[in-house]
Amino acid sequence: MSFERGKIKHKGRRQQIIDWSGIRYNNITCSDIDGGFDIRGNIFVFCDIKLENAPFENGERWYYEALVNNLKKPAIAIIARHNIFNISQEVPAHECRVDQYYIGKSHDWIKPKNTIKLKEAIDIFLNKHNF
Repeated sequence: MSFERGKIKHKGRRQQIIDWSGIRYNNITCSDIDGGFDIRGNIFVFCDIKLENAPFENGERWYYEALVNNLKKPAIAIIARHNIFNISQEVPAHECRVDQYYIGKSHDWIKPKNTIKLKEAIDIFLNKHNF
């Protein structure tokens, strides 16, 4: 059976919530990554897609910073936003607006000066690293 890469294989499963509340270490709870790319083990891209006004919590921020900072390879964490409030409607990730991104210890989280979509931001990062 042929399947288009990047598409959700079992769409019905997306409604099944995984409850992580039984695994907690003091005040540390599980984080999730909405999307991630391992480009041949040389470049890493982590994406979190949020509803337009959803908060980006400190714990999430620290988690992405640790991922990017501790890799010995180029890496970026991108927070992107969408305004699709209907939960039964799919959110096209490539069209989400980049809210901010993080590229490592020597930088803080950066907000783009102009509107940029997620796919475009990833392409720019990959091109910068000769992919």
